[in-house]
Amino acid sequence: MATTENNYTGDGTTTSYSFSFPYIKKEDVKVTLNDIGTTAFTINDNTPTQVDFTVAPANGAAIRIYRETDTTATSSTFFPGSAIRAQDLNRNFEQSLFIGQEEENKIQDVISGGIADGSVTTNKVADGAVTTNKVADGAVTTNKVADGAVTTNKVADGAVTTAKLDTSVTNLFNDYLPLAGGTMVDSITFAADQTFPNILANTQTSAYTLIASDAGKHINITNGGVTVPSGVFSVGDAISIFNNSTNDQTITQGGSVTLRQAGTINTGNRTLARYGLATILCVASNVFVIIGSGLT
Repeated sequence: MATTENNYTGDGTTTSYSFSFPYIKKEDVKVTLNDIGTTAFTINDNTPTQVDFTVAPANGAAIRIYRETDTTATSSTFFPGSAIRAQDLNRNFEQSLFIGQEEENKIQDVISGGIADGSVTTNKVADGAVTTNKVADGAVTTNKVADGAVTTNKVADGAVTTAKLDTSVTNLFNDYLPLAGGTMVDSITFAADQTFPNILANTQTSAYTLIASDAGKHINITNGGVTVPSGVFSVGDAISIFNNSTNDQTITQGGSVTLRQAGTINTGNRTLARYGLATILCVASNVFVIIGSGLT
């Protein structure tokens, strides 16, 4: 390829830099400092291939001296009956040659990765132009996607399938969340700082009637028994009862309540033996199932 530019790094003191490419007019020679165009330079007739800066570029500044040949008009224009000079013809051909060289170098820059970071923005890409078969597998990584750039309205319905998720995510659904459609096929190992949920205690020392806030707790009772009332709990609510005494405790079926012993046809009040543990589950409106150890 023909040379159409020269690059230097400023040192804070040097003001003159040479370049190695030919040009037609001084105006065709351009300069950038750190990618920003500048006109603070001259080209003297006695040093036609040297740029002299008014002020020395800063230390570390990226200096680019390049040719940008005029494309708006030919260097020479011919009229009927006028003389045609070889130098004018040559100048026009040089202009075409220089423009072609410059465009070729621009294309080569693009091919070799000369696209500046951030130069391709979303408004320069046609809608639908980037399809999955045009993106190499693994080419789009998280560090190439701006924070918050991928929102739900930019993901087509059904586009994210389990096959497109990392195995760590699919394992979560398939192995550890059977309610989401997977099957529990492996053990779960908890880290040292992970624990199972704590079942809060409600300690009672006399006869006690359950209340709505007892759902998810265990009743630690020493005397008087526990009553299951009507109109308090919803389907799915569960309460455990621990008889923390050496005496039997009665679990009373409240009015309009059906308290069914699991695995039997028995309904009604139940007896929880000393240090026995039972769990009551609401399965319908005012209908409960009770199961436990030491329960009769």
